[in-house]
Amino acid sequence: MYIYRRIQNLMRKSIPNLITLLNALCGWLAIYYSSKGAFDYATGLLIIAAVFDFLDGFLAKRLNAFSKEGALLDSMADLISFGATPALFILFRFESSEYFIPLVISSGFLFSCALWRLVRYTLHAAETKPYFEGMPTPAMTLSIVGTSYFLTSLTSLDHSQEAMVIVVLSVILGLWMISKIPTLSFKVTEWSFSANWQRYSFVTVTVVGLVFLGISGVPVALGAYLLFSLFLKS
Repeated sequence: MYIYRRIQNLMRKSIPNLITLLNALCGWLAIYYSSKGAFDYATGLLIIAAVFDFLDGFLAKRLNAFSKEGALLDSMADLISFGATPALFILFRFESSEYFIPLVISSGFLFSCALWRLVRYTLHAAETKPYFEGMPTPAMTLSIVGTSYFLTSLTSLDHSQEAMVIVVLSVILGLWMISKIPTLSFKVTEWSFSANWQRYSFVTVTVVGLVFLGISGVPVALGAYLLFSLFLKS
């Protein structure tokens, strides 16, 4: 019976880490598909990685399976999926642009800021706050990837102009990540509307925007994320 309980406990604590590894695997595959120009596949994998990133934390909490190794593994997986992958995604997507050198610099800056943020987050993982300090890396990834699709859907911009917008956005999101601006977190402890009105409002605006505007709703979602974050109390 003792051995059975030990095995059961080990399996319970391993589940979040296995989910974290799936997150990293999705990021690794997304880099591969980005390098081949298969950006739709890469985007799908990044969305799945974001789901895994939410699930590993959720399950760790529900199963009481927190550990220092798990926290470090989570940050390393996020560095792959939401640090290296988005930086390389935009690099491969706009590499034929005449602004390639600024793009290399800005994508490197984006990756560096993601690394900085993840190190800071890991060191302060024990602190419990109802919000993030700075933009979380999954939100940055979905914003930069979604905006790249939005830009390519515009007929008024050529490829080089699209790349220049991405360069500017990379710098803005990079600075947002390493800032200490209170930013919406979805790791909530209660579900009442009064305590979560910013989150519910953001989700509503995002869903409505994406349903009615399609890919054009991405800038709306990004703006809403910033707007409702400004109402958080630090």
